[in-house]
Amino acid sequence: YEKAKVYSEKATKKEQFYIEAAYSEAIENNREKRFRILQEIAEKYPEEKRVHFYLAVHYEGERNYSKAIEKYNLSLKLDPNYGDALNRFAYMYADMDDFERAIAYFKKYASVSPGDANPFDSMGEIYFRMGNLEEALAKYKEALEVRPDFYSSNWAVGYINAYMENYPEALKWLDRFIDQAPSAGIKAEGYWWKGFYHYWLGSLNRSLHEFRRAEELAESVGNDLLRAYTYWIKGWIYYNKGRIELSQRYFKNWFDSIIKIYPIYRPFYTAYNSFCLGLLGLKQKQ
Repeated sequence: YEKAKVYSEKATKKEQFYIEAAYSEAIENNREKRFRILQEIAEKYPEEKRVHFYLAVHYEGERNYSKAIEKYNLSLKLDPNYGDALNRFAYMYADMDDFERAIAYFKKYASVSPGDANPFDSMGEIYFRMGNLEEALAKYKEALEVRPDFYSSNWAVGYINAYMENYPEALKWLDRFIDQAPSAGIKAEGYWWKGFYHYWLGSLNRSLHEFRRAEELAESVGNDLLRAYTYWIKGWIYYNKGRIELSQRYFKNWFDSIIKIYPIYRPFYTAYNSFCLGLLGLKQKQ
């Protein structure tokens, strides 16, 4: 954003407005200024589909759904095949519990985006939210037919199988997710979930092995949040194993990490940490 602003003089007047809008939110943290700039763009360039889409997203974030619908419809009137608008419009209807309309927009999004797995992945998510697990699985697998390397759909198929208590199948799909993960950070997430499934199944030593791999990868990419939640769950694993000192150590590591990431929630995390330590104290006396 800094570089874009520095070189913005070389851009068109319209692009300068967009750069200023992006800078005001990302760097200055001033959403109202961004909103005013977007309104100005819409006044100067009423046929610009992108600005109406951005305004729709803004109104949606404000829960002003009537204005959001107006702006989404305007952007789609200017370009009926505008994939980004179709996608976000569909999600907004899903958030409003109008799932039928959401699916209709996702189907339109798929029809105008050949070779794109995302519409099918999104439909899988909505069917899952509706509780239609079989249809959700079908759509996620359809996404993988379009793009076999669409790794997030592998995770979702695994998650739904775990939800249906088909854990061997869940772990198989999670291994595919890990194999296709494009970065160490995403692989770390895969190992975290693999550790969780083994923990859920009572395989504590196997789960610790997977969490160790998740922790190492998270550390290598500086993902402090994933490391924190790895400490947290290892605290519970060692609690279940009766290893009180190790459990205390990992809960302390979790607490020290999480309050640095979310200092505003320190009172909540302090109370939760006290709860964990209280349980450890009771277990120690047994």
